[in-house]
Amino acid sequence: MFAGEEPVAMVMEWLSLTLEGMVKSKRKYAYKEIFQEILYGVDYLHSCGVVHRDLKPSNIMLGAKGGGSGPGSEPVEISPAFYWVKLIDFGMAREVAWEGREMTNQVGSLYYRAPELLLGERRYGSKVDVWSLGCIFYFMQTGSILFKGSS
Repeated sequence: MFAGEEPVAMVMEWLSLTLEGMVKSKRKYAYKEIFQEILYGVDYLHSCGVVHRDLKPSNIMLGAKGGGSGPGSEPVEISPAFYWVKLIDFGMAREVAWEGREMTNQVGSLYYRAPELLLGERRYGSKVDVWSLGCIFYFMQTGSILFKGSS
């Protein structure tokens, strides 16, 4: 902050639940419809030439539609009819003018990182997000991580 300027305040909407928290809560949810909404969001990003590069359940939020906002006001059924599904954390996202642009391979969470990134590839595109989506789908179905590893 510079001397003499007013303080800056950030105001963000309340999103009550991460996909990770929802799956771990063991609550009943419309997984097909929620995953479809995630696919629509990622498809939109890719159609705009943007690669997220850090898709994971904790970067997918669900916020209750209408009515109250905040803890305790969530509907019983978790589905896109009652919740907004939103992708967050675009800190690693990059615009890709063409597939094969050289970028860092040190992106994303280890459990959701595509094999080509783990092997050091620096020229990649939207396919790394598609890999992450497959891992997320498995997590939604089973509640466990598909590829657990430390390296």
